[in-house]
Formats: sequence, structure tokens, C-alpha cells
Amino acid sequence: MDLKDMQYFCTIVEEGQISKAAKKLNISQPPLSLRLKEMEKELGVSLILRTSGQWKVTAEGQVLYHNCQQILSHANGLAETIRDVNSRCRGQVRIGIGSHCISFFQKIIPALMENYPDISCRTVVADSPTIERHLQERVIELAVLRHDPGHQFPEGDGDHPFRHGFSLLFVMIR
Repeated sequence: MDLKDMQYFCTIVEEGQISKAAKKLNISQPPLSLRLKEMEKELGVSLILRTSGQWKVTAEGQVLYHNCQQILSHANGLAETIRDVNSRCRGQVRIGIGSHCISFFQKIIPALMENYPDISCRTVVADSPTIERHLQERVIELAVLRHDPGHQFPEGDGDHPFRHGFSLLFVMIR
């Protein structure tokens, strides 16, 4: 019995009729009935009692149904887990933290570690000019800095993020 058979059987039980299950599965009724008979032969038990237009799931059929549900749930969860692992962020990020931002960063680091367990952080704590230089030189990928309202920007530096009033800057450079 494979996952497809398990899905077929669960659908038959859930729909209460082979014809309704066939419609839901987008297959014709005769092959589904045949597959049910093959499953019963393979297992050596009756899964559904058929009597004059009525049918009932046997005790063995109930056991099979509940086990199939669990297996199908695990199979679906496995595919999702594999996709999740593949899409997870992982690696190392180097973060420069301005000396005035340490207390802020200490508050958010537990949430970062919980949400991104596969990322390790290396931090550099220094004054803002050093952190800015490290960011420009790509020594770090992320900077956490506080805006100094008295900072004098050099000419030609009109696009500097702090010039636009940011009080906290997160910059990622790839």
C-alpha cells in the first residue's frame, strides 16, 4: 500500500460513498472500487462491509483509516519541513553596533536568535564613524547606529541616510 492508496481509502471513508470519493479524487468509480478490493485482498481483511446499497467501515477499516491519516499528515508535514529548511536563512552576519546602541541591541538579540536560529551573529561595537567605515569597507553587513543631530556631513554626501532624519539605521550590503 502506498500513499496514493492511503489517500484513496481516507477519501472513501470521509465521503461515505465510493462514487462521491471518486468524484472528489477526479477518477472514475470502477477503478477506485477495484483498488479498494485490491487493498482488502492485500491486507487479508474487509475494510468496508457492503450490504444492499449500504456500507459500513469495519473495525479493521477504522484502524487503517486512523493510521493512514497519521501517515498522510506526516508525509505532508515532511514535504513542508523540507521546503522550510531549504528556505531558511542561515549563515553568519557581521553586525556593527554603535556604542550608544548597545542597550537597544541587547533587547532585540533574543528575538533575533529565536526567529533565526540558523544565523550566527558576530558583533563589533565601536563609535559611529568606525562602524560607518566598516560598513563601507564591507567588514560588516549590518549597522545599528544612532543619529547624531550635530553630525557634519561632507559635501557631495547628500544621499547619506542620516541626512534624511533616520535615528536608527539598518543597512544590508551584499
